[in-house]
Amino acid sequence: MRALAVVACLIAAAPSVARAQGFVGRTWLSTDASAPPGTLRIFLADGTLLMDSCGETYRLAKWRSLGAGRIEWTEDGARIEAGVSQPRAGELRLRLQLRNEIKDERYRLATVPFVCGDSRPSPGPAAVNVSGRVIFLERLALPRTATVRVEVRDSSRLDAPARTLATQTIPASQGPPFTFALSVPTARIDRRASLSLFAEIRDGQRLMFTTDTRHPVSLEGETGMEIRLRFVGGGR
Repeated sequence: MRALAVVACLIAAAPSVARAQGFVGRTWLSTDASAPPGTLRIFLADGTLLMDSCGETYRLAKWRSLGAGRIEWTEDGARIEAGVSQPRAGELRLRLQLRNEIKDERYRLATVPFVCGDSRPSPGPAAVNVSGRVIFLERLALPRTATVRVEVRDSSRLDAPARTLATQTIPASQGPPFTFALSVPTARIDRRASLSLFAEIRDGQRLMFTTDTRHPVSLEGETGMEIRLRFVGGGR
């Protein structure tokens, strides 16, 4: 109801312009299984883009046509360029050109009435706890001054560096293997967060080992994780 009221106000304020693009001025609901429930986009003729879902507050951004079936807008401070196609009536596809990947999004024309389900979360844990051990397979002794750093990161923001939520530093004298335990307060974690673990071993500024694969962490936490590091040089 809140999103519909906002849309009504925006449409009333929009100038009377010819809508040459068939997706403009319509409400599009995401059909992607990975999208939050009720994810929608509305491209208004005055250049306003409304983004909303059943579990988050709405966002307004400016969008514009680049011609030849391409548009752009700004999201979380990043410029997003996308190809637009409508393979069939009532369908919309966006191909987002991101910094490191191409992401396809699919939508259908919303029908009325539509009401979001009750998405209020039940009380959960106060923190996401992650524990496990860091290992490497090379037979070499680490310098006494070396340290192991383990981080919980959130890489959910489009075209933005991963955000570090928790860090633990372990002296090289304690392993290998190196056991770790990190805790991230739930209040610091966005509902759209994509959590993962990162680890590396350094001797001062010299990088010796690092992770080369993604180690996902669920929002319920993880135990018994094993992080295997790749040797990149600098050993003795």
